[in-house]
Amino acid sequence: MGALAALLGWIAHGDAPRYRQAVVVTVVSIACFAVVRGALSRDVERSPFVDRFRCVARLERIAAERALELGQSESAQTRFRAALDCDPEDVGSLRGLGIALVREGKVDRGLAMVEKAAALAPRSARLAGDLSGLYLTARRPDEALMWSERALALEPRDLVGLFNRANAHAMRGDAASELDAWGAYVARADRRFDHVQDVRAARKRIRELERGLGATTSEPPAR
Repeated sequence: MGALAALLGWIAHGDAPRYRQAVVVTVVSIACFAVVRGALSRDVERSPFVDRFRCVARLERIAAERALELGQSESAQTRFRAALDCDPEDVGSLRGLGIALVREGKVDRGLAMVEKAAALAPRSARLAGDLSGLYLTARRPDEALMWSERALALEPRDLVGLFNRANAHAMRGDAASELDAWGAYVARADRRFDHVQDVRAARKRIRELERGLGATTSEPPAR
């Protein structure tokens, strides 16, 4: 760091030609960035300087999440990656980039990123719920069921976990478990204005399952 300070002092006094000043500034910038990235990757006490880079990561992530909401996937991915350059363990950026990749059809890469985020935040019901939904998108109901159960173990009232659990049972073809799961979802989501349509669809599905299961159980035993 002393050598870097000497170079900056040389530039400040104007003793160097302009093109050499530009080269030195570039080298110094790269060196500082490398120092910060190295500090972020180690379990050491964080300095205020490193914390500033974490703030940059958060700002990039906020902009990326906004771009993702607007459907600007390429811009969102660029900003998420910029955030991860500042902080490779930024959970929100790992989550966001993973979701963007799954939506683009890069399912395995996207799932791996969101699973890394979940490993960094093992108490997050939201991330577990996200993974259950992403595995449903990938038509992998066993993993979807596992992650929805994990979300509900962390937060028993989690509506995403309840909803995804019912859909996972449906995809697996387990009608009895699906019926119970939809009942649990409706009991919790009923009267929630932001879940009105899903509750209506769930009630319809419950009636279908009840009719189907009733027809199955009412048949006389084969002789």
